[in-house]
Amino acid sequence: MLGFLKNIKRTLGQEPCEIIKHCAVMLMTAWCFICTLSIPRIAGNTGSPVSSLESISYINFPVHCLQTAGLFCVLMILFCAISSVSKKTGDVFERLIFFLSVFMYGIVCVILYDNVYFCLFMTGIVLLSLMYCIRGIELSAVKINACEFAAALVFLALIPAVFIGVYTVSRYLTFSSPNYDFGIFSQMFYYMKNTLTMNTTCERDVLMSHMKVHVSPDWYLLLPFYALFDSPVTLQIMQGIVLALAIFPLSKICRLRNLSRLQTLALCAVYAFYPVISSGCGYDVHENMFLPLAFLCLILVFEQDLGWQLIPAAAFALGVKEDAAVYVAFVALYMIVAKKKYKKGAAVFAAAVVYFFAAVWWLSKFGDGTLTFRYNNVILGGGGNVLGIIRTVLSNPAYVVTQIMQEENIPFIVSVLGSLAFIPLALRKWHVLILFGPFIMFNLLPDYVYAHDIGFQYVFGSGVLLLYAALENIFSMRRLLASKVTAAMAVSSVMFFAALSWDRISITGRFGNSDLTQMYDSMNEALSMIPDDASVAASSFLCAKLSKRDYLYEVYYTDKMTDYVALDLRGVTLKEASAQEAEKINGGDGGTAVTGNTDENTLKYLNSPDYEAVYYKEGCIAVLKRK
Repeated sequence: MLGFLKNIKRTLGQEPCEIIKHCAVMLMTAWCFICTLSIPRIAGNTGSPVSSLESISYINFPVHCLQTAGLFCVLMILFCAISSVSKKTGDVFERLIFFLSVFMYGIVCVILYDNVYFCLFMTGIVLLSLMYCIRGIELSAVKINACEFAAALVFLALIPAVFIGVYTVSRYLTFSSPNYDFGIFSQMFYYMKNTLTMNTTCERDVLMSHMKVHVSPDWYLLLPFYALFDSPVTLQIMQGIVLALAIFPLSKICRLRNLSRLQTLALCAVYAFYPVISSGCGYDVHENMFLPLAFLCLILVFEQDLGWQLIPAAAFALGVKEDAAVYVAFVALYMIVAKKKYKKGAAVFAAAVVYFFAAVWWLSKFGDGTLTFRYNNVILGGGGNVLGIIRTVLSNPAYVVTQIMQEENIPFIVSVLGSLAFIPLALRKWHVLILFGPFIMFNLLPDYVYAHDIGFQYVFGSGVLLLYAALENIFSMRRLLASKVTAAMAVSSVMFFAALSWDRISITGRFGNSDLTQMYDSMNEALSMIPDDASVAASSFLCAKLSKRDYLYEVYYTDKMTDYVALDLRGVTLKEASAQEAEKINGGDGGTAVTGNTDENTLKYLNSPDYEAVYYKEGCIAVLKRK
């Protein structure tokens, strides 16, 4: 026994401070593990295991302390045993187990408590533990061979592809995808497959091309895949894949700038978990899905200083949407100012400006015009154009700042920049500020509420340029500092992913609820009764399922008489009705009727003498046929 104690003392070190340090680290490790393990038990008794003071009553404090002490003893024995064989291995074990305990506790807490400021604080705690654990370690010296690097890249790409694919497909299958925008794009691809046009009827309540709303020829890149598997599910899956593909040009950019393979993988992990990407598909498919891949490809061509390849890269980026030209102009401007690529940068900048004004002219002349109403807060008198925004910026910049720094923008800024450990702000050169332009212009400046919501696709383009801004700052850092910063960014991205994105996967839990699955079966059965060639007016969440037809309208925006009407009755309040009222709905069978608690248009169809019910299930769905 005496020999064992002497061996422990020799392992821990001769200095009292060193012994105290090892004991303190292991005690904190044990404490974090026990606190993490106690959360599921608390969650079973209280709805807020993190933020509720009542949760403490479900923890037996003496047992909690004994468990912590017992785990501390086990960890100390393991540490001493490992260190007696190899002190270096023991040091790695101590650091790794400590970081994992803090990291796990932080992840569980931010998942359970949905508050971006709490997430920011917990991320700070986790990063402090990370800095302690990697002190003195040269991460860039870690060797990874080419095969391991390629496998790791594919694995990282699968993370957003699978995550986004699973929760967006689940949204469609559970009738959670609204007409705006998934029903629109589902019908558009039906037309693209059959007529090669981007027509829809459910976007503006008339048969018209989506190109009159947004100039987005890049949609045709997905048409071959939809032609093989003509289902809205294909579009949801392809969105995840397109977003994930951006990891590969990102990795190439990092390697061109002489980052190690481990640093490159860390930065690719930042993108894989970046909440801007993983949360931005919360409202299904949108053409903005192409922005990250397009911009990183364009940046890669600039970084490689290629020639003719710049043409397809720029065309790809410009073809996403008319306002993508503004992003491209900022990228080109950055390449001119920061990279001294005067000729190529000027050519792309000029092409972007010309394309933007041409697209705006097209939309104003032949389409629905541009969406400048989103900037009415900075356009005198409202309803103006781009020149009105420029006038305000030049005339009263202080007012513009007040619009940018609105109170509701602060948590959004924390979400976007906190996910990157605020490294975009660690400016090494002033030129990097150019890359902040789209973030300010498209996300912070407009009073359009969805523009500064991380759950929408409007942050895809600006978010990836902020990531590139962070890379530019990292590229100019010392090698040891760069290694620590890339690790910190990866951890921050995972923490904010857990807080802001992870909950989206909870929609898959609906498939485990027998009542819900029966309801979805009933809804699918009802919709299957509508012929493919019939015109339909449908509730918003039914449009995507009915999109493979020539004429489809949303009931809340149309007054057209269609062959069939499909009404989503989930959440609609019913009450006992008179026989006369019930006869209108149930064909004389009596029973219940929908009251004024539901939407006025729903009532209009249910009570219309022009339609008869072919399928009706209370609180679920109604399908009506024109008499």
